Amino acid sequence: MAKDLFSNLDLNLLRTFIILHQERNMRKASERLFVSQPAVSKALQRLRDHFGDELFVKTHHGLRATEHANMLAESIAPIMDELSLALNSSNEFDPKQLEGPITLALS
Repeated sequence: MAKDLFSNLDLNLLRTFIILHQERNMRKASERLFVSQPAVSKALQRLRDHFGDELFVKTHHGLRATEHANMLAESIAPIMDELSLALNSSNEFDPKQLEGPITLALS
């Protein structure tokens, strides 16, 4: 039976993975995530261990994604975007949707 890679994966690692894939730079990724570079490096190591792939290789121009990392990013990025949209759109206040009287109380 194949290993279930989803059941024991921290979804925060996927967010880090997507940003690393977009930036191809540890410093820029850490700035976007509002964490330190060592935290991004540790997250990348956890991702490497989890997926059994190097995912990103250091080059003179930053990080180069492996073929497996490109395949994962292509599959995961749209899902993460949809998840973000679903979670963030439910918190929007639209006064046009209010019906009936509004009571204000002041002390």
